[in-house]
Amino acid sequence: MPNDGLRIYSETRNGVKYGVDLAADVCKVLGITTANVGYACSNRHGRTNKWNKHKPVRSSRLQPIEGWTNISGEGIWGMLFPSLPGGTLYLREMCVAIAKGESDGTGHGYHNYTYLPPRPGIDCCRILDFDGYAQNAPQPVACGTAGSGGSGEVSINAFDSETVDFYVQDTWGLITVAELYPEPQMAFCVELFYHVDTEPERAMMIAVSSQSLKTLPRGGSAKVSVSVAEIKEALQELMGNDTAGSGSFTVMAYFGMRQLTAKGETARASAATRGDNHFSIPTADASDPVSGYFGMAGYVAPWGSRHSEFQCRINLANYFSYRLYGEGWAINPSDPVFVDMSVAQVTGSADTIAKVSLDNTGTQGVQVTSHGDGGNKPEYQKIWLRAHAIGNYPDGGAYDPARLDGSTGNTVYCSVRTAPTGSFNSLVEIPPGQERTFYLDIPGLFPRGQTYSVIVEASSDGGLTWVIATSLNANIKRT
Repeated sequence: MPNDGLRIYSETRNGVKYGVDLAADVCKVLGITTANVGYACSNRHGRTNKWNKHKPVRSSRLQPIEGWTNISGEGIWGMLFPSLPGGTLYLREMCVAIAKGESDGTGHGYHNYTYLPPRPGIDCCRILDFDGYAQNAPQPVACGTAGSGGSGEVSINAFDSETVDFYVQDTWGLITVAELYPEPQMAFCVELFYHVDTEPERAMMIAVSSQSLKTLPRGGSAKVSVSVAEIKEALQELMGNDTAGSGSFTVMAYFGMRQLTAKGETARASAATRGDNHFSIPTADASDPVSGYFGMAGYVAPWGSRHSEFQCRINLANYFSYRLYGEGWAINPSDPVFVDMSVAQVTGSADTIAKVSLDNTGTQGVQVTSHGDGGNKPEYQKIWLRAHAIGNYPDGGAYDPARLDGSTGNTVYCSVRTAPTGSFNSLVEIPPGQERTFYLDIPGLFPRGQTYSVIVEASSDGGLTWVIATSLNANIKRT
């Protein structure tokens, strides 16, 4: 019998060719009991897996289909795809329409890879269309955002050089991604839009993968890794110095497959030659249809209820940008003499003062204040700092029980002053593009043992969330 319970196939045994039998093969694999060609082919039973190359398709052809292609039947691989309408510049328009139409019940008119089975009396029903059919054929393509867990939302830290990774994955299906989107010069692309709930979204940039989908191997993936630096640059290009007072932004990403023009393909190939993950189209070019990067074809991947297969909300915390670095330690806080942070020191005290500098490389003013201080300029971004030591502390006297590595000291909130001596009740104000040196009082920082480094964390939301601002050298032994 040319089936194994899950697959249907013709075969030749001992010189005898065994074809596809309706009852013994098709009905068995589909799990239906009505042995009728029209019923089996029309999918009135709802059991046909649309992700097969070989399945009944709409065609007036009487003879069996040979040399199956994406246009062997009506539609593409016998399905209606969610296609970008002609003259539409952004995938965003399709993505928003799908998500909104499904959430409020108004509909959207886009097909989620809708199967087009033969219609008895209109189309020919050919039982041999099932030759090569597999009941468990996987969906051949998946798109998404790494780290979102399928939620369609990620949060990233603008202090760090983090990236947001978007991907299209060939899932080892019976149809490859290259076959699913066979138009020439297809590539995976990501559109970024600045988002405020009460305002229209504004285009920032488009990032296009340097991997051609035509050459994507079976089981391979194409990825677009957008860095924090790129997002910052695109935001500044879009907004200038008009940054949000909270230092936080929301960016919406919309992604899918687009056809490139000759200009777009040249840019993609150049990025691939350079070894770059993607090339970017700035806002000005992205919003200009004359820019000529994209052709007609555009698709999004098959989606579920969360729509995370074609969109992602990126919460960019702490947009303001700076570099914090250390200049010296005062081992004796009562008589502060600052020594190089990498020079070995011995102390009998847990207390210290750190001399640090902050270079404000962002577009918003920053105030570094002592923990609990609210600052005095609402238009400036307020930062609190805290620190903990990393090292070898065999006695455990200052271990933080909340940490599991056994080599981290207590977390200590920092007070700030602008001079080496005096009270730690001031703040440090750093306008955009400027640098300031100041001093941190960190009592109880060093546990007994050997400290190798000190991690300084920063908060821009009043201590609700903390991110690593810098790691300071420390070669300090406390006896």
